[in-house]
Amino acid sequence: MAAAYLALQFAYSALLKHLVILDALAIAIGFVLRAVAGAVVIGVPISHWLLVDMTLLALFLALSKRRHELVLLANGATDHRPILGEYSPTCSTR
Repeated sequence: MAAAYLALQFAYSALLKHLVILDALAIAIGFVLRAVAGAVVIGVPISHWLLVDMTLLALFLALSKRRHELVLLANGATDHRPILGEYSPTCSTR
């Protein structure tokens, strides 16, 4: 688990944080890996529902964080984090 988490962090720092949606997925996977590692450490079985719920909650948190940064920083968002230029602060259904 630790090796997978470290590999994910290196991949995020080097490449994934510059790719739309993959940056949020990498953050979500990091949360899930930490939850799985906790279950392994205390020796409890990992439910499929735990993995699904953790993944969806982590994606929600990561995408909400991106949206919050985008709204809060407005025109200076891309100076803070260039990938924010690829995200939209509004939900479009078109």
